[in-house]
Amino acid sequence: MDDFFPKTVLAKKIEKLILEESTEALVSTVRQQAMLCVVALSQVNPPLHLSQKLDLATAGISSIISLPPIMPSLDRKDSASLYSQTIQALDDMLQALVMEDLEPSMVFLQSFLEIILPCLVQSDKVHEQTRILGAVSRILRFICNFTKLAVSAWGV
Repeated sequence: MDDFFPKTVLAKKIEKLILEESTEALVSTVRQQAMLCVVALSQVNPPLHLSQKLDLATAGISSIISLPPIMPSLDRKDSASLYSQTIQALDDMLQALVMEDLEPSMVFLQSFLEIILPCLVQSDKVHEQTRILGAVSRILRFICNFTKLAVSAWGV
């Protein structure tokens, strides 16, 4: 891939797209599509460096955390659907970054948790804490599907 366009440059541009999206409201699929591009990009060699994976993961989480809470109602059905599709794209992106080398990366998981867990403690908004915990929970559930990592993570 680097013969055509350096993967690291493309990843940086995708990260910038994610970060440029509004945190005031979720109104388009740009963030979601950018995260799905990372999923596709993670399937192409060479693998991203750990720091770039962490930058992408942090950008994805931070762009969603501070969105206002979505209140369920009939007139906001499209908003709720867009939000849940974007959360799914984030989960897919995090899973792809963990599995980029076709082997789950405990180093990425540990580094990701070291970055994201302080955000949980620093936030005083329940909806932000819920979103952070949801992302962490979903990635941990994904990791636990790999016996080798579950054993090293939990000492089982």
